[in-house]
This record gives sequence, C-alpha cells and structure tokens, in this order.
Amino acid sequence: MNQTLLAIGGLAVTLLLALSTQEGNVRFEQGKVQNEIETLAGQTAANVLAHIAEQPFDGNEATGAIDDVLDLTLPAEFGNGQTYATADDVDDFNHMRTYAYASTNGLTFEVDAEVRYIDETAQPSATPTYYKEVTVTVDHERLAAPITMSRILSYR
Repeated sequence: MNQTLLAIGGLAVTLLLALSTQEGNVRFEQGKVQNEIETLAGQTAANVLAHIAEQPFDGNEATGAIDDVLDLTLPAEFGNGQTYATADDVDDFNHMRTYAYASTNGLTFEVDAEVRYIDETAQPSATPTYYKEVTVTVDHERLAAPITMSRILSYR
C-alpha cells in the first residue's frame, strides 16, 4: 500500500513538473510571436515614413519655388481625413483616415499619421517653418501598445 501511494505521489510530482515546463514553453513561444509582431509593426512604421518622406515637402511647391516660409501651407490647412493613397505632399498625411497596411506576413496594421511644423530645436511651431515632424503610429490587436516612430523632414 505504501509503495502504491509513493508511486502515485511520484506520478503527481512528475505530472506537475511536466505541466509547469509546458506552460513555460508556451509563454516563451508567445513572447517570440509578440516580438515578431512588434518587429513587423516597426518595419511598417519605417516603410510608411519612407513613403511620406518621398512626397513633396509642401503642396505649394507645385505653384513655384518657395522663397519664404510665408509661401508654405498654413498648419490649419494641413490634410485632415484624406486617404493614404490620395495624399500627395507631406502635410496631406496629417490626421489621414486610418490606413490598413498589409505586411508581407499577412498581418494587417492600422496606421495613423500626424504632421506638424517644428523649429530648429525640434519644438512645435504654430507658424510655418522649413521643418516638419511626421509621427506615425502603428497598431494591431496583438500589440501591447502601439508603435510610434517620428521623422523630421526639411525643405532645405
């Protein structure tokens, strides 16, 4: 009888150890998946920022050279609610409609952007300057927190 109880106790300890090991493995794999999603979100933010940086600095460039900051678009006239596809200069991306960016791995991220003028010290400016800061926020239901990335673009 004692040997039977000892054997059952040994099996219970072995079962608990195996269960604990398996839970550790599952947490480890979940962490790897989470890291991969965060990496893809960062790549998405970098890709979107690169696309925005390729656009003309200001929509007023189309009408001629910009010789003075007064020739630049006023912050109140920045894009608001446009789609990613229709934005044709940097400030058009400001408060664009949330863009669904499909990564090569089949994940779809929600992308938002904000554009603002900044001065030479990277402080926000209420008036036009030759510097714009673009902030892109990428989100996904599996991310613990949205990924945010910024880039400063200059006209000159």
